[in-house]
Amino acid sequence: MTNVTISDTVYGISIDPDDGGLITEINHSMITGTTRSIAVYCGSCGGIETFIGNTQLAGSVSVGSSNISCVGAYNGSYVALDSSCQPIP
Repeated sequence: MTNVTISDTVYGISIDPDDGGLITEINHSMITGTTRSIAVYCGSCGGIETFIGNTQLAGSVSVGSSNISCVGAYNGSYVALDSSCQPIP
């Protein structure tokens, strides 16, 4: 996904590989979720990768055992996120 704005009262994006809901790239976007901006649900997420670039993630990120990589991402308060999409202290 590129140049999209998603806002929801629970999850901005919910990824469930068992339902075919696999997202691999999100770029130049704004993702907002009151509970989570991105939530990945899976028991064993081997081989699942999510890449976030230059995107605002307003809401926490929960990815379970999957792999996520953020570059140039920031949260709803414009605090930079590290490579695992968590706020840099």
